[in-house]
Amino acid sequence: MVSSTSFAAILVTFCWLQFLAGSYCTTFEVSNKCSYSVWLGAAGTPPLSVTGLTLQPGDSVIIPVPLGWSGKLWGRTLCYVDETGKFSCVTGDCGSSTVECAGGNASPPVTVVEFSMNGPGGLDLVDVSVVEGFNLPVMVEAEGSGKGEWIGCVGNLNEACPAELKVTIGGDDVACRTACQAFGNPQFCCITAETCNSSIYHDFFKTACPRARLYAYQPLSTTFPSLSAHYVITFCSAPISTSSKMNSIKASTSVAKRVMTVVGVVISILGLIGCTMREISMQLRVASGHWMCFHAFPTQNHAYSAPKQSNPLRAVARQRHQKHVVLQYVLSLTRLNNILIISPFTHKIFSTLFSFLLLLYNPKIDKSIFTMTKPVVDDDYLKEIEKARRELRALISKKNCAPLMLRLAIEEVKAKLRKVTYADLYQLAGVVAVEVTGGPTIEFVPGRKDSDEPPEEGRLPDPNQGASHLRLIFNRMGLDDKDIVVLSGAHTLGEAHKNRSDFEGQWTKDTLKFDNSYFVELLKGESFKLPTDNALLTDKKFRKLLEHYAQDEDAFFKDYAASHKKLSELGCNLENHLRLPKVVPAKLKLPQGIIGIVVASAVILGYLWKKRNKQEKR
Repeated sequence: MVSSTSFAAILVTFCWLQFLAGSYCTTFEVSNKCSYSVWLGAAGTPPLSVTGLTLQPGDSVIIPVPLGWSGKLWGRTLCYVDETGKFSCVTGDCGSSTVECAGGNASPPVTVVEFSMNGPGGLDLVDVSVVEGFNLPVMVEAEGSGKGEWIGCVGNLNEACPAELKVTIGGDDVACRTACQAFGNPQFCCITAETCNSSIYHDFFKTACPRARLYAYQPLSTTFPSLSAHYVITFCSAPISTSSKMNSIKASTSVAKRVMTVVGVVISILGLIGCTMREISMQLRVASGHWMCFHAFPTQNHAYSAPKQSNPLRAVARQRHQKHVVLQYVLSLTRLNNILIISPFTHKIFSTLFSFLLLLYNPKIDKSIFTMTKPVVDDDYLKEIEKARRELRALISKKNCAPLMLRLAIEEVKAKLRKVTYADLYQLAGVVAVEVTGGPTIEFVPGRKDSDEPPEEGRLPDPNQGASHLRLIFNRMGLDDKDIVVLSGAHTLGEAHKNRSDFEGQWTKDTLKFDNSYFVELLKGESFKLPTDNALLTDKKFRKLLEHYAQDEDAFFKDYAASHKKLSELGCNLENHLRLPKVVPAKLKLPQGIIGIVVASAVILGYLWKKRNKQEKR
């Protein structure tokens, strides 16, 4: 823990002396409840005495705040030190090149907590801002103010963020940009108070973060009395519905939980019925520059009309709109979960019901919007990939060659399958090589494009370097310590060549078998070692993982398959998908199916009854 009892005692003494001197003491208690490290960033006047701290998961720190302080706090993630000693962060970087921000501001997208202390009327002006985008869930509570309020953006927007706004590193969603940052279009930028127009992107942030500041000209969210206020700032806070401080219904009261869950079920079902009966539309600017409206559901006055001839723009617009409809549902359900106590099972029921109703009203809707991933290649290309897989296996058997030497004969396969790109073929060869030599099955997603330009130099680790260099190279690709160690296990295949790395030799006794022998022999000192291999032995965190994989080959295979897939997809936009619960399962469980039929029947009967009444009135 960053904070300690002795430090807290000193701080209390400091505040008491401040009080005797005639001034009031405000403190910030900053906690990290994320599952990863957060580096605290701060900027303001006068400067805070404690900044640039690294908060490990579960850590907290108490910071004394000068009287009349005005400034901002934020969390930085995925930070590292490069070979020159420069400190940088993937999100929230303040550009100072050191852990201390030294007055530098946060680089967007970033979630920011803004303070203006001891303002007019003796009030503190406080807000949590997503004006510059989002990178971390943040909640601010004021203890000692007597108001019992909280502000912030507590949901994980990175996962629900629209694809065009996402910031993705190594396959992980690490931040969510604003539409202004993503497109640079004045239509989405609040240059003046009069130009702050609503859009689906604005609605996304507004729905997901109702207690946060959304645009520059929006008034500060909340005021608190300055007198001895103690602010608790939490990154990745627990859900508000279960907070003992913020929820008047005690989480320990089982009766209250049941009541709230029942209320949640009723509200959600009513909301789903209303959503299906309502005409939902979205305006989308197409290449012609005109505004076109696409309707998702048939109603009495309008009907969705698919174009008679194939039109790519309309097809894209239709699919985007369908995703927009589902996104609105997910946001509504997310907001409901922040208010009520909803179990994962209940959430799954809601998702299934929504999917059932949506398909009922529009059977021709693109069902791919309900899948977790949607490959960007067509069926013919997928068939070519399967042929390539078989050809590669046959090539290994025919040539009796080392798997890593497939590059010498890759043209033989490429000549038969001209549609498959070199990029996909090389990656597929690696997957097949691991499988054929006894390794794990690795998921392969095709869709890579070939390039006429080689990648920039310096992307691969230098075999002469140590642990810090390995972390630098891998961290900036979004890979962590586990990825570094588990991917090193692939040295069980093949050997080093002097003309490529200035080293010559094989890492394991059997270079054609994929197993955990690299780790076993490295620990015994029996294998050939590069300086980077030695780093796995000498670094405490690396060695712990090394010993784990040496003892448990199954764990190595499982983690290797995941890391190999992550590495093979770096820099590739292989998937066009919306992160949703896995809905429309192949087989609905009986309770969910019954509920779906009942609700769907009620919707149909209500629609027919309403239509019949209108006809009778005529």
